[in-house]
Amino acid sequence: MKTLIDLFAGCGGLSRGLEDVGFVPVYVNELHPDALDSYLINREGLPVSKSINQSLDIREVTTKKQNLEGLARRLRKEHGDIDLLVIDVHSIFRSLKFPPIIYTKICQR
Repeated sequence: MKTLIDLFAGCGGLSRGLEDVGFVPVYVNELHPDALDSYLINREGLPVSKSINQSLDIREVTTKKQNLEGLARRLRKEHGDIDLLVIDVHSIFRSLKFPPIIYTKICQR
């Protein structure tokens, strides 16, 4: 099993394509509750369907070093080494409310 962590996941379109080629999401982060709900509806029975494998605000995990290290240890114990870290930069820029022209130019570099 190839595993992935999905950060700033949106509704999960990017990871859906990766799932189609054999990856399994084991942890998901998405700031917008409606987007996270959509992501999870399409992934019932997968590791991300457990609330312990989800976060809305990534700062809940990253603000304290022991939280991040604890998550890393638990995921490694449960799933071995993680194969892929997915970060949807488009979601980050949309969340920061960049004007479309700035966001498009940054993403094209």
